[in-house]
Amino acid sequence: MDNMIYYIPYDIHISPDTIKSNPWMIGACVIVLVLVFIIIFKTSLKLIFKILINTAVGFVLLYLLNIFGGAFGISLGINWINAIIAGVLGLPGIALLLILRWMGIM
Repeated sequence: MDNMIYYIPYDIHISPDTIKSNPWMIGACVIVLVLVFIIIFKTSLKLIFKILINTAVGFVLLYLLNIFGGAFGISLGINWINAIIAGVLGLPGIALLLILRWMGIM
């Protein structure tokens, strides 16, 4: 057994030219990293997307309130904080924002 010769290749390397010439390798690495990220943070991503969708709904509700409420002198600023409150809490959130505005806090 001592007479066996072990061949260890020492010239295996990936040069920058190899990576540049093979965009499929880069694409495969990016896809694998994205899939790993999605698997690890799946529940967090669901929560983030839900908050983003609710915020978009909040923007729409505030916009509609400003259009139709303008005839009655009711309006709220359209900004991220108001949209998040309106999106997460829904109609009670808009009522809360109107009460805070009526009280002079906002």
